[in-house]
Amino acid sequence: MIKNYYFIILLLASFSNFAQKVIAEVNFSKEKVPLEFVYLPNLDHLVVQSGQKTKKVYGNIIKDVSSYDTAGFVEKIISNDTLVNCVFSPIESAFLIAKKPVGNNFPEEYKLVLDGQSTKYFKLKSGFRYFNDIYGFNISNQKNEYKIDLQNDDLNLEVLDIFSNRTQKYKLEKPNLSRLENKVTTTYKEGLNFDVRINEDNIGIITKSINKNYKSATLYRTIYDLSGVRINDLSYIVSVPSHYLIYSNNGGGVITQNGEESRISDLAINNFVIDKETGDLFVYGLYGNEGKSANYLKNIPLGVYVFKFDKRGKQVWESTQEIADITGFNQLQEIQNIQLSLKIRKNDVLVSVSSVANEGYLDFIILDLINGEKVNNGKLKVVRSDKKAEENIIKTAELEFSEIQNKNLDKETIIASQINNEIMLYLKSASSNKRLFFKTFISKKGFWLVETDSLGYYKIMFFS
Repeated sequence: MIKNYYFIILLLASFSNFAQKVIAEVNFSKEKVPLEFVYLPNLDHLVVQSGQKTKKVYGNIIKDVSSYDTAGFVEKIISNDTLVNCVFSPIESAFLIAKKPVGNNFPEEYKLVLDGQSTKYFKLKSGFRYFNDIYGFNISNQKNEYKIDLQNDDLNLEVLDIFSNRTQKYKLEKPNLSRLENKVTTTYKEGLNFDVRINEDNIGIITKSINKNYKSATLYRTIYDLSGVRINDLSYIVSVPSHYLIYSNNGGGVITQNGEESRISDLAINNFVIDKETGDLFVYGLYGNEGKSANYLKNIPLGVYVFKFDKRGKQVWESTQEIADITGFNQLQEIQNIQLSLKIRKNDVLVSVSSVANEGYLDFIILDLINGEKVNNGKLKVVRSDKKAEENIIKTAELEFSEIQNKNLDKETIIASQINNEIMLYLKSASSNKRLFFKTFISKKGFWLVETDSLGYYKIMFFS
């Protein structure tokens, strides 16, 4: 996507014990504030959207969009325009952005920016839930509805060619449902459900079966080409014979909140990440000392598990890691509040688990990428900050950590400070005269660190 670069000066700051690469330092006014920092992991670029905040239904007004790489080059993708609703493709070669509508209305006209080149504005004849560079996708049933009863409905793949604005519909052969619910599996509390993953030239329907004793589960990826033809069906079995699989807020399932009532879908039993370079797949989740269905929202977690599979679905290694944190992680707690994530780095896999609902904790484990052995870990105490400014432009920088004073941090920044000493030294040395906010994006090559006072400047740094 990145072409026609404009070179910006690399500011290399040297300190007594450390150095970091400053990618950009930007002063801003209320007329053009940073609205969002978007990390594109496939490209290892950081995109900054700037403009004006609004409370309109169309969202904030986007005036500039700039993309930075680790060498310090910047591409001005959008400059001095009046746009809204910027959505990047998960492939990262393209994004859609809309013309600001008249009045307080939803946008109607969009343009597609692909590899740095922009189309003319056009009106979408139909909306879509998923986006893959030049195609939009929906999964519908025989009634053209998007709420699917997987057991009883047909599955149709709707493919919108964004350039021609034409939609094709293809009937999908459904995954084998008998493997999801049978005499040895648990029963989905709200009926069978599924997830969708988008790739460059195919889509995947994700389903899961959970053994009724909660000691094992199987994740299924049923792969279709863009014409709806099933081209592969892969399965990934995970098991923890000495313990029980438990649910968490891991991104694999839907968590809904209705007042004080929470619901968690059965797909939240685990999640997976694919290494785009190798095709290796990592299934990860939590285990505990009691197997409970998704109807029970409290459990005691004991540790994490990670299973690595190659691109053909063959298991490479498995790693089950206990986390002994009796005042934090090992408490009886609401499972929807347990945030679990996995990041693939150059030589290792970083797994983190956190919650600030009661006694705040942030624990992490680093596993060797080749064999799954533990190489590092940390158990930290964090609290939710009560010093969040209304104008805070980094909403996730909501944590305080005792080792770093007068700073609002996101959880990735705290983890990075424990892994990379240069980051810790920098955070401690940054000005304490005013409240500062920090956000980190973890890449394979290092750490992107964003610093701002939320009032008039932001700084982007990269630590390798």
